[in-house]
Amino acid sequence: MASLKDVARHAGVAPSTVSKVLSGRYSVSAECAARVMAAVRELDYKPNLLGRGLRSNRSTTVLMVYSTFVPGIMMGVHSAAHELGYEVVSLYMDTVDDEYFMKYLENGLAGSVIFVNYRFDTEKLGKLSRKYPMVQCSEYVKMSSSSQVSVDNGQAMYDLTEQLILAGRRRFAFINTVAPGGHLPFFAEERERGFLRALEAHGIPYDPALSARCDAEADYEGMVQLAQRYAAMKDSERPDAILCIRDILGAAFVNTLVRAGVKVPGQVAVTGFDNTTAAELCTPQLTTVEQPFFEMGAEAMRLIVSMLNGDLAVNRRILLEHRLVFRESALQA
Repeated sequence: MASLKDVARHAGVAPSTVSKVLSGRYSVSAECAARVMAAVRELDYKPNLLGRGLRSNRSTTVLMVYSTFVPGIMMGVHSAAHELGYEVVSLYMDTVDDEYFMKYLENGLAGSVIFVNYRFDTEKLGKLSRKYPMVQCSEYVKMSSSSQVSVDNGQAMYDLTEQLILAGRRRFAFINTVAPGGHLPFFAEERERGFLRALEAHGIPYDPALSARCDAEADYEGMVQLAQRYAAMKDSERPDAILCIRDILGAAFVNTLVRAGVKVPGQVAVTGFDNTTAAELCTPQLTTVEQPFFEMGAEAMRLIVSMLNGDLAVNRRILLEHRLVFRESALQA
């Protein structure tokens, strides 16, 4: 069985450097870290998790709490955890009022937490972040006492809207979702602001009566019912571009409009957001925004480990690059 010294010798670095890489320290260069991780994989090195936890008097288990299952993020978190020598306990919570996950932290079963699309109460999050290392991944609550890994939602929607404007679209609708209680999640606010900013920058008039908001808990049939309102409009009244905040909403609009005889994208361009499987479950397939979910999950895990090691004295907000994915529902300019 390979030892830490074997890995160091194979990578051409000092044993202390291997330890830094495996603990997620940011002080090691990317090139050096890549060499070390290549040696770890080639030698099939397995860190002694129990020994490390006992020596440092802290848990090497990270709790991941999620409200929506995002495979890419989950894979990224677990992949980085495996490389860094940590374990992950994944826990699904379907409501922000559920604090069941706290027992894992209070009992010492986990020493830190990653929230994935979990919009916990801001005040409670603040208290939690003062006791345990915490990172919000993908969707997040805006607060200064928390680290976040996401994309720039506002800029992503700005870029998508701008492409539709350059393609000649002039009558825009924005289909957002509202959380229980009628409020917009922060990521939804950001995307809507990016949309409006793009219209303003290009001098495109905006009629808010053309837009709508869908209940975040609505099922697919509820989304179809909303789309039917647009399908029933006269051609002269209907928007020629409909931007949906989620792919499943966009797919519902494409399917409903096409079924009603409205040409997509000929009469109406439709877009989504996230580049999930739903974007390919409609005809024509959906133009959307892709988020680097795997990288987001991996970076969230690296952040947590660096916080556990005391390498980060302040919270970090990491914004990764998004990508526009053009398909037949809205062709690129």
